[in-house]
Amino acid sequence: MAKVTSLRQAAKVGNVNVADMVNTLRKEAGMPELGGDFCPDGEEASVPFSHEISETSVVFTLDVRPIIKAGDHPKDLVISQAEKLLPGECMELISPFPPVPLINLLQSKGFKVTMLTPEKELVRTFVKR
Repeated sequence: MAKVTSLRQAAKVGNVNVADMVNTLRKEAGMPELGGDFCPDGEEASVPFSHEISETSVVFTLDVRPIIKAGDHPKDLVISQAEKLLPGECMELISPFPPVPLINLLQSKGFKVTMLTPEKELVRTFVKR
């Protein structure tokens, strides 16, 4: 898990409901559950999933698993590599879990992002300019 993330992002990465996750944590801490409507609606990342590799040829592959394993955050490296892409080019990002915060950031910068269906500790995400 990244050093900084929101509860909503952590729940999305773990494929669990954020309210259920928070209530489970509160229960373990000996605290009462919150009501079901405690989370206001927020902006969600919309990532198209695919069963095939991107049709666009990949010009660069960045495997961030060693960076994350070392306890560091790959955000700056991912963004700097994505910024080098020319229009129509695609970068492959390999991570141990869906990089939802990075996907949000890349989409806000105008990149198109698709992801292959995640496998155990292997997520292949394609970033296209």
